[in-house]
Amino acid sequence: MSKMFYVVLYGFLGWILERIINLTFMGEWYDNRVLFTFVQPMYGVGVVLTLIGYEIIKERIDKTFFIVLLTIVFGVLFTGLSEWISGIGYEYLYNDILWDYGMTFPSCTYPYVCFIPTTIFGIISAFTVLYIHPHIDAFARMIPKWFKIAIVVIVGIDFLWTYLSVIL
Repeated sequence: MSKMFYVVLYGFLGWILERIINLTFMGEWYDNRVLFTFVQPMYGVGVVLTLIGYEIIKERIDKTFFIVLLTIVFGVLFTGLSEWISGIGYEYLYNDILWDYGMTFPSCTYPYVCFIPTTIFGIISAFTVLYIHPHIDAFARMIPKWFKIAIVVIVGIDFLWTYLSVIL
């Protein structure tokens, strides 16, 4: 259950980060979320997969340098995978492309993943897992379990409602 809560929490933080990026680079508040709630699940999934990879390697490796390096590699791979699956899924469901990195980065020839932004998001994901997550985890432990369950259920209903409305 805690991993699902973190998907929602980091999806919300990813939504905030994306708004900041849009304001910075586009000069406007561009809200391209697909759910009704303020959550971008692909960001939450990328961070949580990076967190799972970090937990696995931390048990097996005792050298800090290699833990950090592998966490960054996992961050890049998992955020890229999350973006790729989300992009393909959105295009399949809506017959539309929600984002295209080729319009921002001329060297990008594929719309959903690109070396520059995917690497940046992967490094942010790794930084989050290594340095921010311990504080968020300590805070999240103080939140009542019923509240975390309610948040996950609300976003889960939103997720199902959004995607079932397209399929049906």
